[in-house]
Amino acid sequence: MNNDFAVLSYLDKHQQTTQRKIGKGTGLSAATVNLMLKRMAKKGWVKLERVNANTLRYIITPEGITEKTRLAYRFMKNIYQQINRVNRALDKVILNHRLKHPGNKPELIFFGPRDSITEILTLAARNLGFGYKLAGTLDELEEVARGGEIIITWRDRDKAGAGERAVNILEVL
Repeated sequence: MNNDFAVLSYLDKHQQTTQRKIGKGTGLSAATVNLMLKRMAKKGWVKLERVNANTLRYIITPEGITEKTRLAYRFMKNIYQQINRVNRALDKVILNHRLKHPGNKPELIFFGPRDSITEILTLAARNLGFGYKLAGTLDELEEVARGGEIIITWRDRDKAGAGERAVNILEVL
């Protein structure tokens, strides 16, 4: 998502924490967290409060909560736009297939790692009213493919082992 959002979200849940714990909770290095907290304090998103000589408490301010909300909104808006782009790209692939093979409702095989792209594609297929099969390896692809499907991948077509039958959805976007 966004490092600022990750740190602000972590602080919203854990006021009594250390930079090391913030780093572990967000996947950032302690040095990165240190720089981010200083920057966030300058922007007024976080208040640093000294508990003792060695310990600081990090308090997310109302401005920090506003920024966290703004970042979450922007992220959701971007995801929605990406889903719409994938819907249009998948629709375009299906339309091209129908033009080449009139009267044939194609079956879809999504070939690639099970990741967020898979989730977006399966959502798009359901929105368009198409069934689909998943294949993460060439062996799985051989098990589910019968010959008339559109193989949608997001990796190199050569790796798909399907030649012209495979469409890289990232090239259509």
